[in-house]
Amino acid sequence: RQNPASANRDLPAAAGYRLALDLDPDDLEAIRSLSVVTEASMDPADLIPLHQREIELLGTEPNGRERRGELWRKLATLYRSDDETRPEAIDAYLEAEKIERLSAPDELALARLFESVGNLEEFSTVFGRWCDREDAGSDVSDHLELARMNQSRNESALAEQRAERATAVAPENADAWSLLAELKRADDRLEVAADAFERAADHSSA
Repeated sequence: RQNPASANRDLPAAAGYRLALDLDPDDLEAIRSLSVVTEASMDPADLIPLHQREIELLGTEPNGRERRGELWRKLATLYRSDDETRPEAIDAYLEAEKIERLSAPDELALARLFESVGNLEEFSTVFGRWCDREDAGSDVSDHLELARMNQSRNESALAEQRAERATAVAPENADAWSLLAELKRADDRLEVAADAFERAADHSSA
């Protein structure tokens, strides 16, 4: 295990905290203080062992729950900046999510991480959850993106549900109606498909 005191040895302001950790590696306050100094130094790589160690020391105590969630989210942000540590970023977000639901920006980041590593099933689940939350700021293009991905994976029921959601979000969007029409036609629901095609034509700018 890397000693957190080894981080940022070039920062004079951290000298006292490093000494405290040399004397007592379990000094939680020294770890937190050194983390603050390290954040100010703009050297994020040094923060990872500090955050990891603090999580270890916090254990499962209820009074450390909120802080653990914050640290897992910080680790996820640090990991996701490097393509090679995207799996670690995903794991960190999932640990944070066990404590409380991620914020909308973090949930979107998790979805995109799943997409980047090719886990489209989890991407679909998390991105769909993000699309549907009130504070996400999602729009019709997000719903259509997910519907088309579901369509490409032959997940017709999911694709139809998402396309219907897109038409509900933006009833004037021709692309949403056109996609819904395609999906209904593929499902042999020809009357519904014809109606959707008509709606698409009504809203087309062509």
